[in-house]
Amino acid sequence: MANRARQVKENRQLRLPLVAAPLVVKGHGLKAAHVRPHVARIRDKGRSAGQIWSGRVSCTHAWAYQWVNVQDAGYAWATLTFDCDNAQAMQGGLADLPAWNWRIETERGAHVTWCLADPVGRLEAHRPAPQRMLARASEYFHHRLDADPAFGGLGRNPTHPDAETTWGAERPHYMADLCNVIPFNWRKPRVAATAIGRQVTLWETALAWAGSECNAGKSVRWMLDAINQDVADAFGKDAMPPHVLADIAQRVERYRAGWMVK
Repeated sequence: MANRARQVKENRQLRLPLVAAPLVVKGHGLKAAHVRPHVARIRDKGRSAGQIWSGRVSCTHAWAYQWVNVQDAGYAWATLTFDCDNAQAMQGGLADLPAWNWRIETERGAHVTWCLADPVGRLEAHRPAPQRMLARASEYFHHRLDADPAFGGLGRNPTHPDAETTWGAERPHYMADLCNVIPFNWRKPRVAATAIGRQVTLWETALAWAGSECNAGKSVRWMLDAINQDVADAFGKDAMPPHVLADIAQRVERYRAGWMVK
């Protein structure tokens, strides 16, 4: 019964927000969206005019904002989105990658998005193999595009009036299509360079750490904070925001407590 309730909740999370999404993004492959997407805009009134505000809003209002995270669909990852600041490297990389679904020009390059035909579940109940495949594809695409490692998915809204959007492929991509372009002998970097790659790595590392008898009773969040700092030092900036670490820690604690049936 509990699993059935979780499945119903998950389906509601994945499908209902799409009703509020613009037809053009659904027509170009978007298959899942967050109930309360992470958005941002530039304030235009008061003392804080000109400053950027970010937060979560209802899916019925999210598409009016200048920036929106379409990659994070709550219970799943719905897209691969990259912030490409090196225009020359981006053009070379795009020539070897599958056709993107949309591209938004920026001052130094573009935000490029590939939509997933089957959004990849990110909870403890979901299979780890698709998560690892997506993380590998994310890292390779990032490598080919020389994308920004600090980008967490909050990209420019393709339907905003100020966005210089070029619409591409209308069909979303299956995982096999994305992974087929990765050379067999290509190795992922030791420290993941993308938000998806880091989250998958943190989840697997935390799960293994929490399962060790010598770590029984120790705080998973404390361990994640320590790893996050190491990654931050490697990139010279914060790797994962606190709310992401808290979410991973909560899921690992549930798993460790035996609330999930393996």
